[in-house]
Amino acid sequence: MAKPESNVVVSAFTEDQVERLTGISQRQLRYWDRTGFFVPSLAYEDRRSPYSRLYSFRDIVSLKIVSALRNEANVPLLFHRPQYTDARKRDRAGMLRGLN
Repeated sequence: MAKPESNVVVSAFTEDQVERLTGISQRQLRYWDRTGFFVPSLAYEDRRSPYSRLYSFRDIVSLKIVSALRNEANVPLLFHRPQYTDARKRDRAGMLRGLN
């Protein structure tokens, strides 16, 4: 009988929690989701359902970085979009490889 992994922690954050942790409004998060700029890792297809947008810890870290670049360094979002998309694809591919 296989032992369950005791150090595996699944964290999911709601839009309200993400807003408090990152300072990015829920309206902005939803807009980014709609436009494909930042899609939550744990999102349901039907976004009208309650808690249909859940964010991982990695999402929180990424959003904090985007927020800092945008607000503190005044880097426009148009600059972030290509780099963010490429990094997100590489990150997801790495996560999927780890699941095998």
